[in-house]
Amino acid sequence: MQAKLGVPVDGKIGGTTEAALKEYQRAKGLAPNGKLDKRTLTALGLGGPKPAPPRAPQEPSAKPTTPVGPAQSSSERTAEPQAEQSQPTGEKN
Repeated sequence: MQAKLGVPVDGKIGGTTEAALKEYQRAKGLAPNGKLDKRTLTALGLGGPKPAPPRAPQEPSAKPTTPVGPAQSSSERTAEPQAEQSQPTGEKN
């Protein structure tokens, strides 16, 4: 297989790859050793931590977070405002 740069692709680090690595390392101010060390991998954007996998979206729960109605505690029920009966409106007798 031939790459677009005219370098054969074999998956091995040969002389051509080492020379290219040394050139890259010099350009980035790294020690030109021709090896894919940690500093070189980081400069290439390949040496950092792997991102965490995305979380699955959580489905809304069917239960309300605050109890409503008879499931409420007595203190919650008594804390609710009570509607007071007022005089009926309408025609006066």
